[in-house]
Amino acid sequence: YDFQLSDLSATFAVQARLIQPLYTFGKIDLRGDAADAGYRAAKAQVHMTQADVALEAAKLYEAHLFAKSILLFLDDVTDIAERSLEETEALLEDEAPEVKVQDKLRILAALSLSRIARAQAEAGVSQSLEGLRAYLGIAKGVKIEVADEYMDPIAPTPTSLESLVDLAINERPEFVALSTGIT
Repeated sequence: YDFQLSDLSATFAVQARLIQPLYTFGKIDLRGDAADAGYRAAKAQVHMTQADVALEAAKLYEAHLFAKSILLFLDDVTDIAERSLEETEALLEDEAPEVKVQDKLRILAALSLSRIARAQAEAGVSQSLEGLRAYLGIAKGVKIEVADEYMDPIAPTPTSLESLVDLAINERPEFVALSTGIT
């Protein structure tokens, strides 16, 4: 008999359909377990995203406090440099032998550097506020007031490397997602 592709009948198609349920037979019981594991993994991914946002917000908060403390430091430096400049100029007018024009120029350079640093710190303050606004989803018109105190830890700090590793393995959502995906 000369077999042709056109000789295929509906019987072949029915047989192909009968094979498919036999292939999945026995796996249907595991669907509930797979759905539960998928739910736990998705929930852990949500916790990972929440942890990432909280970490970035904390970094921005600390950067904001750091920039504000730099501004305070630069205010002190500028005050000292301005007083030194006044004293140096007075001594130069009196032609004091221990003071030279180079001393005045050094103080003026220090003042210029402190002004540059101040501009950078002010940019850091505004950038950290806008970063907090973005990460926390705060609307543009809402004023942000950042407390001037460093945050306290929300949990006891582990005292050893082993306790830190145990805490990470038991609490980090990445490990929960990983163990859920494996089981």
